[in-house]
Amino acid sequence: MPTVIVNTIDEVIEQIKLDKDCNILSIDGWMNAGKTFLLGKIKDLDFYTISTDSILDNAKGLYLEAINYTELASFVKEKLKSGKKIAIEGVCVTQILATIKQEPDISIYIKEMGVLGWVKEDYVDESKTPEEVFIKDDKETSTDILTGEKITSSIEERAMTEKREGLFYDVVRYHYEYHSHINSDIIFERSEIRY
Repeated sequence: MPTVIVNTIDEVIEQIKLDKDCNILSIDGWMNAGKTFLLGKIKDLDFYTISTDSILDNAKGLYLEAINYTELASFVKEKLKSGKKIAIEGVCVTQILATIKQEPDISIYIKEMGVLGWVKEDYVDESKTPEEVFIKDDKETSTDILTGEKITSSIEERAMTEKREGLFYDVVRYHYEYHSHINSDIIFERSEIRY
């Protein structure tokens, strides 16, 4: 399937309906991109759904280390064996599926769009290494587009918190390795610009 760029949930649903042989569907994107919301809509298409967040063992450390791969592999195997379709959502989902030796028939990537384009673009800047993305210049600020004030944005603050927790690190490295924001079958450019 060649990559298709869509802008609404209805367009995503229509693209999924075009592939009658889809057994595994994945939904990928950064934290808070709308993956779980989309998963709820896809459930209406007779997919059994699972969120990678629901199979975390927080005692095991970083995000990718905390995934219960045994539980996920068992769920996928059981559903496929009984002829069921599966939709799975989560950050780094392509890597998670590869770990259990599965790949999606349809991959969806959600890009949260802002006034200037994809709000996570700076985190996957191919002119930088992933390590350079983790370095935050203390003098770096953002400009509020409405007031013109210099601010530290909530996205930057959240990124720094997630960095400390390991999730940010996992997600940035994942994007550099898997390029799911480019290579997915469906790129859903979700825009919720608020004024």
